[in-house]
Amino acid sequence: MTAPTRAADAADPDALAAVTACADRLAPGVAARPLAVGPEPTVLTGGATPAGRHLVPLLEERLRPVTPHAPNVPNAPRLALSRLGERGVALGTVRKALDQVGEELLADTAP
Repeated sequence: MTAPTRAADAADPDALAAVTACADRLAPGVAARPLAVGPEPTVLTGGATPAGRHLVPLLEERLRPVTPHAPNVPNAPRLALSRLGERGVALGTVRKALDQVGEELLADTAP
C-alpha cells in the first residue's frame, strides 16, 4: 500500500482532495467510454488501483448526472477495480490478445 493510499484511508484531507481531483479528471472519459467501445465494465487498474476503494464511489457519483441514456447504454458505466494492481494493464492486454488469437485459430473457415 502506498503512502498516499494510507493517507486517504486515514481520511487525510489533502489525500482525499487528490483522489477527488483524480475522479473529476477521469469522469468525462469514463462516461464517454461505453459509447466509443461498448457497455463492458470499465476496469480501473495500474496506478489507480491503490486508491480504488476511494476513487470508484467518487467516479460513480460524478457519472450519474452526465451518463447518456441511449438504447445501447441504458445505465451508467459499470466500474470494476482490478485485483491485479499495476500488472493489470499488461496482463489484460495479453489476455485480450490470446482470446483474439484463439478465436481466429478456432474459427470455422469451411464454406
